Amino acid sequence: MAKLIILEGARTAGKSTAARALRETLKSSTLINMTGFPEDGRYGLEKIVKYYDAFLTYINLLDNQYTFILDRTFFTEMVFSILYKHYDFNPYYDGFVNRLIIGNHEIHFFLFSVNDEDIKFRLIRNKTDYFSTKDTIEEIIHQKKKYDDLVYELSYRFNFFNNKERFFHPINTSYMREDEVVRYIKDKLEIL
Repeated sequence: MAKLIILEGARTAGKSTAARALRETLKSSTLINMTGFPEDGRYGLEKIVKYYDAFLTYINLLDNQYTFILDRTFFTEMVFSILYKHYDFNPYYDGFVNRLIIGNHEIHFFLFSVNDEDIKFRLIRNKTDYFSTKDTIEEIIHQKKKYDDLVYELSYRFNFFNNKERFFHPINTSYMREDEVVRYIKDKLEIL
């Protein structure tokens, strides 16, 4: 059983910035940025399924002395496959969620968001675009909605957060500095 700190949410919400800063303050943690792949179609689906299958196999072998900070996971793949890919990730997603549940890990799922009116300011950044879609205010709002749908489904279809080892933490980073975001996360993890 590993400790998994999962950072999810639409682009521009500050996940990667928080993940890097959090890694600097949490001793003995491992940061993994699971950005995904641009490939689409059957090849893209096979590649991403193999990727997450190997990752889940790996973490399910570990005990509680390991802490992972996960900057995106297969939850993002589910959102992005609905919005931008030409394959059905859903059957694999269901299996991955169930494998994560069976792994009996301590999971802290942070859903990052930003106010709609702040998105245009956050779009002014120097980041690699991994996907064929361009970041626009409308696209990011659409992503936010899909993440909200995903959390709803996790809560009610999978009973994901009805367990003493799995926690949901929404965080709106609009008016927060980087150090405040890290402090919020650490407070939720009960790490001082």
